[in-house]
Amino acid sequence: GSAGELAALAEYKALPGIARATALEMLTRAATPDLATRLAPLLEDSDPMVRAAAVGLQRGAPETERPARLAALLGDPVKTVRIAAAREFLSLRIARMPDRITNDLNGAMRDWQGSLLAKADFPETQVVLAGIGLTTRRMEAALQAFGEAVTLDPQLEQAWVMMIRIHDAMGNRDAAIATADRAIEINPDSVELHLIRADLS
Repeated sequence: GSAGELAALAEYKALPGIARATALEMLTRAATPDLATRLAPLLEDSDPMVRAAAVGLQRGAPETERPARLAALLGDPVKTVRIAAAREFLSLRIARMPDRITNDLNGAMRDWQGSLLAKADFPETQVVLAGIGLTTRRMEAALQAFGEAVTLDPQLEQAWVMMIRIHDAMGNRDAAIATADRAIEINPDSVELHLIRADLS
């Protein structure tokens, strides 16, 4: 019942955009195929806050339908909408996209990374950048971002773990061992780091 009421609020164009967008954000965790289909028209709403918030609700849509629904938003005139669409595209498994959509996605990704770089002195931002690198299979970029994260917060164990695993996956066992040793030196009580180091021996 509450989901239906929130959906109705989001669809009610007489409300301010921020209220409608908030209703959509509250619905995101409860996204279902029916809600995603019902509220898909809001991806073309005149208010950019509503368009951006409507993107997350498409997580409930079948994966075969999401790319077609979100593709146009990658070229949206408003940056926040483009970034929302780019973030959602990262979760999709798409073997091949038309060149136009690929170009729009690359542009939206640059917008997103640019917005993150404005907050680059936060370790959490570097972890997000590293995640983008992993998802787009740019391992060196991921390593660099995880490295920045542990420089900013040396106790960020999961960033150390990811660096070790990336080095090892790339076949650079020496770098993995050196990274593990450095991580343990800084975090001597970490059970996970000790276990990973033992696996590398």
